[in-house]
Amino acid sequence: MLAFYHRLANRLHRARHVLWALAAMCAIAFLAILFGIGGPTAERYLLPSVLVFTWLVGALSVTYGFRHPLPSAEQGASLLRRITVGAKRAYLWTMAALMSAVSVALGVLCLRAAAIILRG
Repeated sequence: MLAFYHRLANRLHRARHVLWALAAMCAIAFLAILFGIGGPTAERYLLPSVLVFTWLVGALSVTYGFRHPLPSAEQGASLLRRITVGAKRAYLWTMAALMSAVSVALGVLCLRAAAIILRG
């Protein structure tokens, strides 16, 4: 799983400027809807703008959290070095598991938001 997130982070790193721009646009759209600039019909797009912003924040956190090479200890490394590498890998595994769980939850919320928009 760590190798998957590392490869994903390397691919997303190339598009990080686009991700930042899209996140800024979603934040502006959210604020516009929140302050009533879009009119009363724009309120149904509040949830999708928040969800897209959350997806983008997740993609950016994967980009910056898993971009660096995965830590590994050599065979003859000291005990302190092996403990440090083990702690870093445990942290990365925890973050990968949390990102996977959040992605599943966001997928369910996206389906709910699509149902809300389609229902009108």
